[in-house]
Amino acid sequence: EGLFDTTSAVSATLNINPLPVVTFSEIPSPCIDAGQFNLTQGSPVGGTYSGPGISTSPQFDPADAGLGNHTITYTYTDGNGCVNSATQTITVIALPAPAVNGPTESCLDGSGVFSTPLNANHSYSWSITGATASSPVDVNQVTIEFNTPGTAVIQVTETNDITGCSATSAVYNVTVYDKPAIGEIQSDNKLTRR
Repeated sequence: EGLFDTTSAVSATLNINPLPVVTFSEIPSPCIDAGQFNLTQGSPVGGTYSGPGISTSPQFDPADAGLGNHTITYTYTDGNGCVNSATQTITVIALPAPAVNGPTESCLDGSGVFSTPLNANHSYSWSITGATASSPVDVNQVTIEFNTPGTAVIQVTETNDITGCSATSAVYNVTVYDKPAIGEIQSDNKLTRR
């Protein structure tokens, strides 16, 4: 025999662990003004979320992510150190943009028609202070009667009935002028027919 024995063998057991099964269910689409909320759609529990709008997992901030579609990744590490991940798309939805259109001045006991652009599948609600609506306030156009001098304040809230996203217009002021006082005309002169 030589210096080295080449007939001996070493055996070892090698365990190959499967990757963990990771699922990530659909994320409801938030409005951009929804504020931060926790993602809970990843499974098994205990993983981390990453992607646009996530600075600290599991919090998602729609405003930070911005409008549109964003890919979020859920990564999970099991007890064996095996890592797997899944992705899901979240869509951040824009708010409606209502704007009041109509006259900015009126005489006392006058009226005006005010509107905001009509959008399909949207609902509307008018808020009026210092005046009175004389038509329904749940459509995109309203007739308002001005029965108090001063400033009438008008706003409209528009809601997307499909997404639930809602926004209120800027304050729209209407100056309402009081009627001028008309004094009595007195005369000692008699009118005569010519």
